[in-house]
Amino acid sequence: MHFRLAGMVAAALALASGPAAWADVSVSARLSEFGYSLIDLDPSDGIDPALSFSSRNYTTLNVVREGPAQGRDNRMTGETIQKRGLYDPSSPIFRHLQMSQTGIDVGLYGSVTDHGFNTFLRAQARHSRTDPLFAGYFYTFSSPAFRFEMSLTPATQVVWTGVLAVSAQQTLGRRGKRVEDSIIGASLALTDMASGLGLDFTTLGINLLPGQVDTRSEVSAATLSFSNLGNAMANIRLTGEFNTEGQSFLPVPEPGTPLLMLCGLGLTVGVAVRRRCAVGSPAS
Repeated sequence: MHFRLAGMVAAALALASGPAAWADVSVSARLSEFGYSLIDLDPSDGIDPALSFSSRNYTTLNVVREGPAQGRDNRMTGETIQKRGLYDPSSPIFRHLQMSQTGIDVGLYGSVTDHGFNTFLRAQARHSRTDPLFAGYFYTFSSPAFRFEMSLTPATQVVWTGVLAVSAQQTLGRRGKRVEDSIIGASLALTDMASGLGLDFTTLGINLLPGQVDTRSEVSAATLSFSNLGNAMANIRLTGEFNTEGQSFLPVPEPGTPLLMLCGLGLTVGVAVRRRCAVGSPAS
């Protein structure tokens, strides 16, 4: 009997040491096969449809933290990457931020002229179920983000198309007073550079409930369009960005904090709506 019990305990420990011994919060977002096509709205005017780019910029802001976190006794350490610059379709951009169990990867590559532009974000926070104190946290704001400014010929319509996908996963949800939590949002917007008014936008997001075991994914055909019906060149701006936040077993927020958190996360997912005008402001 003792041998049988010992065997059962050993088997349980073996299982616990495998993949099931880890809890994960993970999110991802991707824009793929993104590019544009032009439609001549007045073939008789003698103007060939054209789209010329005046600038292509990108930004990244990624934060990861991990370590012991118990109530107010928070000894987590972290790392941050913040980069911005000009985007060259011939020079892919990849950024990797990694601690022992928490990490973020972002990238931009390819050209919009042949529907080959791609951008992605992946983030994960792992937690050992045997560690009562460890916590992991990741955060990105407008990362990766891109901003393309361009001019469109008169009597021309530009149509942008691609595939937008987001996913989020929480594998354990809750452990005592500690919870998993994750949110991710992606947005694309077209604005008129002269007036700052929004022309078209699309957004996609997932917000998993804190403390719930859940896996969700969304895929959408992303389409934005604008028609220049005037007699002069139209200056427009295309903006795309990903935003995410996730935690693996940080302590439950104090009373009053959850409402503020939900409001902030809701604003993150709705970033495209909020930026219909703001996205058209002059570049800093």
